[in-house]
Amino acid sequence: MTIYTPLPGTPMYDLALKHGLRPPRNIEGWIDWNFDEYDFSGKRIPWFNSRQRKALGNISYMSVLANAIPNVIDSIDNVFVRRLLKIFYIPVSAYYRFRLKHKIYGLSPDLALIRYLRRKIFYKSH
Repeated sequence: MTIYTPLPGTPMYDLALKHGLRPPRNIEGWIDWNFDEYDFSGKRIPWFNSRQRKALGNISYMSVLANAIPNVIDSIDNVFVRRLLKIFYIPVSAYYRFRLKHKIYGLSPDLALIRYLRRKIFYKSH
């Protein structure tokens, strides 16, 4: 799950503009519009308050950690590495599935650490 952000040409775009969406003015401005990342500033989803935007970001990250990562692990060809990662990942996945099931979206310093590591590993320029 990611946070829905209407794009030009989509049915919800004009409605989003009416509710405060401030799209980038040029093609370079779209570079930072990472749709599976938090929107702390409210530039992509200004119709939510700060607390709601943080909860949506938490839900998005928890969803990926609970559901998508196991699929990535299953795609690893090396059987030993795949099994080792699964052993490590099973409790992590269960933890985030539990949080999602029980709607525990609040305080999440663990997700702040995961966001930090993600930026360092995948977005080295930041």
